[in-house]
Amino acid sequence: MKTAFRLASLRAKYKWSLFDEKTVIEYAKKCTSCRNCERNCPQN
Repeated sequence: MKTAFRLASLRAKYKWSLFDEKTVIEYAKKCTSCRNCERNCPQN
């Protein structure tokens, strides 16, 4: 559940609709913190 919630948060924050589920999941696995996501987000 925690992972699902985290993915939902990422999708909402970065509008992951352009990415398929597998890409989102693989990216989330590499993410260690929200700041790290912001810095490395492919949308930035």
